Amino acid sequence: MALPKSSPNDRSERPSALLSETDARQLDEFVHQQISRATLGLSPISLALACIDWALHLAVAPGKQLQLAQRALQLTLDELQRPVHANAAAGADNTDDTRFADPAWSQWPYSTLKDSFKAGDRWWQEATQVDGMSPHRQQMVSFFARQWMDSLSPSNWPLTNPQDRKS
Repeated sequence: MALPKSSPNDRSERPSALLSETDARQLDEFVHQQISRATLGLSPISLALACIDWALHLAVAPGKQLQLAQRALQLTLDELQRPVHANAAAGADNTDDTRFADPAWSQWPYSTLKDSFKAGDRWWQEATQVDGMSPHRQQMVSFFARQWMDSLSPSNWPLTNPQDRKS
């Protein structure tokens, strides 16, 4: 059985649009403004695409995965051996990181916190360098990994910062 044909002028049987094109655009712009305020102007979509690009390229790079696993193991072993060789390495920390310039950072347990943080930071910087990514997305992932790691720095937390503990 065939459906009856309706003429383009017969609007009585077609549902009317609930939201006009103009209203839909205004709603979209409002949502985009709120997202922009919440993310300080950074695009969460661009960041998500960069992270997906990194994760997918890393997922199909077993050689890079093995290198990162080896590097993580080496950094862990270095940290575990550090207390044994602490006297030999005293004052060997040549860094430009002013967060850890205070001499208290060379005392246990703060030195362990600092060195572990720096090892993790080095690992993440290596982990963000995956072949096949666009240079822009690689820079984004590297930048945000650095920001994320900086936020976790022991110098940012009162219980893990000897300078805050002194005051």
